[in-house]
Amino acid sequence: MCGPDCINRVIQKGRKHKLAIFRTDNGCGWGVKALERIRAGSFVVEYVGEVITREEAEERGKKYDAEGRTYLFDLDFNSGGEDNMYTVDAAFYGNLSHFVNHSCDPNLNIFNVFINNLDPNMPQLALFAKREIKKGEQITFDYCQNPSAEPISGVMASPSKAVKSLEDESGGRKEREEKTQCRCGAARCRKVLF
Repeated sequence: MCGPDCINRVIQKGRKHKLAIFRTDNGCGWGVKALERIRAGSFVVEYVGEVITREEAEERGKKYDAEGRTYLFDLDFNSGGEDNMYTVDAAFYGNLSHFVNHSCDPNLNIFNVFINNLDPNMPQLALFAKREIKKGEQITFDYCQNPSAEPISGVMASPSKAVKSLEDESGGRKEREEKTQCRCGAARCRKVLF
């Protein structure tokens, strides 16, 4: 049994590293930077927010996409992205993880963890340092990362897709998916977020 002093209770002991919210200079709005050196493998912060149903996430996602923002994170690890039951919405409830930006070459990995709940559809989201993070460096994670695995294309933090309606040759309407442009500046940037 792992008691309250167990060394494996990393997330339960809370954030230990000093972080600060700051205004970015690359057009990504607000971001989070480290105020101290963070060692590789260290727990940095938990991504938290309001847990909502898939249906509510779809509705909120449409509104957020129209506003050009989203803080939705699908909890679809066990369903492979097809039938997620829940989504974390950090738009109005949460912590400073709400301001952590995307990078195609991130310094954080996200892992699904189970602490106080063993429901496989409701993991908690823990961000760990992928490599050493220098003092003053912005912390980032890949919004298209599959937790506990390497990044894959098509998995997105937001459950909604921006869609534009177009006229086809016959005058009818058809829809096409609108991609969100990436501004991370990484050497191997994928150019689109999702």
